[in-house]
Amino acid sequence: MGDKIHARHVKMPDLSGSDYDIGLRLSRWVAYNLARDFADHATIVLMIEGGIWQDPGFMPRTSCIWTSLPGSEASISDARKSNYDAANFIAQADMEIDTFILTAKLLQETDSDNLIDRTRED
Repeated sequence: MGDKIHARHVKMPDLSGSDYDIGLRLSRWVAYNLARDFADHATIVLMIEGGIWQDPGFMPRTSCIWTSLPGSEASISDARKSNYDAANFIAQADMEIDTFILTAKLLQETDSDNLIDRTRED
């Protein structure tokens, strides 16, 4: 367990259950794909911190911080738009930035209708 904290993850975590790690140090590719995938798992990226991996360690860059506009009370469609913005932030970050920490939150499930994306046509 302690090794997870001091490692940089380069593979996508399993999002099939609600018990996945949030706040891990992620490679650019994993962070980008995770940000895009989170909305499909009723999760919103609230903040991204970018930095440089110095095995083992993370040197954050204050010039590489992103914060979500909708916040933790977002609808699933707001989360999807915000998470795509988060993914674009990661993609456009300086190439020197190779590691990202995503702070994310599972959206409230007080009403199951809130988790339906009403922007999609089936």
